[in-house]
Amino acid sequence: MYKIILGVLLAMSFVLPVNAGKEENLHYGNQAIFARDYEQAHRYFNMVLEEDPANVEALCGMASIAEHKRDIRTALKFYNYAIMYDKKNPRLYNERALLKQKLKDLDGALADLEKASILRPTYTKTYLNIAVIKEILGNDAEALENYAVAIQYDPYFTDAYHKKALLENRLGLYRQAIDDYQQTLNLDDDRIDVYLKMAIAEYKLGQRNAAMDHAQVAMYKYKSLGQMADFNYAKDIYERMKRNTLQNI
Repeated sequence: MYKIILGVLLAMSFVLPVNAGKEENLHYGNQAIFARDYEQAHRYFNMVLEEDPANVEALCGMASIAEHKRDIRTALKFYNYAIMYDKKNPRLYNERALLKQKLKDLDGALADLEKASILRPTYTKTYLNIAVIKEILGNDAEALENYAVAIQYDPYFTDAYHKKALLENRLGLYRQAIDDYQQTLNLDDDRIDVYLKMAIAEYKLGQRNAAMDHAQVAMYKYKSLGQMADFNYAKDIYERMKRNTLQNI
């Protein structure tokens, strides 16, 4: 359905409306971004900024266009302007932090994320992003703490459970990893890769039968979707578990 809607939007001819107001131009700009018509989106947002240079939504739209074009530094400049006009918006600091992370400015990213968490202490995405950077920096204990805070504020935050499980697995905390993999699946049963990751953690913990059961679930789901390369990989993992020869994975 998404592809059909996107195809329709891509086929549309975006005509600049005559005497359109600011809100209409913002709407058309966002619509053009969704349709990946970045040239038209730029025109709409630019018309808004000509009328209102401090319009944060239009500045963020310009940043989004630049980011889609992989011009991260230009995107960062637009977020700088947006924050200049809206200094107490935690979402802006969070988004700017993601751009700084792409530019390998991890200290700057952390500073923005900490600012966002001060402005909105329950902003779960901020804690997730702090955890990711802490993990990159090798501060695994602090990363786990921040994943836990994200989950505390949002018990349905699937990505937080998953990323926490991946880190626990890497640290050899297999029992904790299994619990968080299971929570991930409780929230999103379509994450077939998680069944396989959980199976491997169970195998490493000595829970071979449970591991084989979950590997079989992954095999079945991959095959039902026609994802044969993934099916064959899961089948190989299962067969090695069955022979008890799964090592170094």
